Amino acid sequence: MKPVDKRDLAAGAALIGVGLVFAIGALQLRIGTARSMGAGFFPLIFSIAAIVLGVLVVIPALSRAGELVVPPWRPFLAICGSIAVFALVMVQAGMLPAVALSVCVAALADRRSSLPGTLLLAAGLAAGCWAVFVIGLGLPIPTFRFPF
Repeated sequence: MKPVDKRDLAAGAALIGVGLVFAIGALQLRIGTARSMGAGFFPLIFSIAAIVLGVLVVIPALSRAGELVVPPWRPFLAICGSIAVFALVMVQAGMLPAVALSVCVAALADRRSSLPGTLLLAAGLAAGCWAVFVIGLGLPIPTFRFPF
């Protein structure tokens, strides 16, 4: 049996899979032409680029050895959880609580993070997001929304 680099094979397959999913989604939109681009033009181009890059990663992986590395689950789950918390809290409570809570959940990814440092970072990022998006750009984002 020929040696196969399982890590690069998995990475290339993931790129190809994501590219295919987004290409199928882009084909549901109007593509247009290079002169008159539709909403699906750029997503389709980037999907094709992801598929090509995935193939370019898979081809060399078929001729060399390599083991599949299992990533640490704690950081992965913490970051995915922080995105979910942001999406849920943003709708119910507003931007400032959403940013602060998502930073606190993301801090669970690192065992060395301390509570005072996490709270300081959460407050600073919430204030920075408020300054940039609400004050600087003037976007109508609710800073606080009381659900009751």
